[in-house]
Amino acid sequence: MTSFYAGIKKFLYLLMSLILALLLGAILLRATGHDPVLAFRWILQGSFGSRNAFLNSLSQATPIILTGLAFVVALKSGIVNIGAEGQLYVGAMTAALVGHYVTGLPGFIHLPLAIIASCITGGLAGALIAFLKVRFGAHAVITAIMLNHIIINFMSYLVNFPLMAYGATVGRTEMIQESAMLPTLTGRLSIGILLAVAVPIIIWFIFRYTQAGFEMQVTGKSLDAANTAGIRSGRRMIQALFLSGAIAGLAGAIEILGSMHNFIDRFSPGYGFDGIAVAFLSGVSYIGVIFSGVFFGALTAGSFTMNIFARIPVDFAMVIQAMVIMLVATPRLAEYIASPFGALKDKIMRKNTLGKGA
Repeated sequence: MTSFYAGIKKFLYLLMSLILALLLGAILLRATGHDPVLAFRWILQGSFGSRNAFLNSLSQATPIILTGLAFVVALKSGIVNIGAEGQLYVGAMTAALVGHYVTGLPGFIHLPLAIIASCITGGLAGALIAFLKVRFGAHAVITAIMLNHIIINFMSYLVNFPLMAYGATVGRTEMIQESAMLPTLTGRLSIGILLAVAVPIIIWFIFRYTQAGFEMQVTGKSLDAANTAGIRSGRRMIQALFLSGAIAGLAGAIEILGSMHNFIDRFSPGYGFDGIAVAFLSGVSYIGVIFSGVFFGALTAGSFTMNIFARIPVDFAMVIQAMVIMLVATPRLAEYIASPFGALKDKIMRKNTLGKGA
């Protein structure tokens, strides 16, 4: 029962943070000469106002649900994985290469092969971070940042030189075979959204009901306790980062196989970093990333409509996202701001405390 009430309290903090972020965004819009009511109306219209708008929101949400999940998996295991952007690029390039150069296979073999290959290469990129930490004591955050730069720039070299499509004027690979394409639901939305919903549920099950998942969580909560219990914590960290990287690689594969159908230089607007925000907004929850990812996807999709019809820069959507994360990261601040009598309450409490001390 205690955990239930703790979960309710955590949810209320998240909801409060979201509402406050929207209010602060409205104040900022007004301060810069824009109509906040008009802005939010067009955001809602562009994200949920029609069937196509909703599907576009889901399309925007698909990769960041998975990169958010990748961050959650790593964090639950004791490592901050901010390398999901690079792992996503590795998975995307693998999908593009397997999708184009592997020929003569039926779709029911070719498509799973491209997805599995992307997960493996993304997983290896993630596992490298944990291996360097476990074996040599390297700082995981610094390693991940450097690997992001190395991977993204190396992929840029590949797609602009040896792997550049014949006759292309921009950095892109050849188109993938039709047998490697994910079936499309509508427009840019493929059945990848179903994977984005299913994978968090599978990961939740693994961490809740399997020994490997339990040991990963114990390692993340207390390394000393894990070692005392005989858990091979180093191995579990590497396995967790492999799983985290595989999920990010899957996000890249879905983008290539589901909508783009070839690898384009620097195609990601920062899905790997947006996933960090999605993870924190979810309360670092395996299932919660689905809902926070859809929210971020809707905000992104709606911001384009807002820009077209209200002439308000899409950067305001990013500002609102940043405010949400700031407030989620500091729940006590959200609680304080939400109470108009917060300052007065603290003052009275301090006075009473001093009075008792006297």
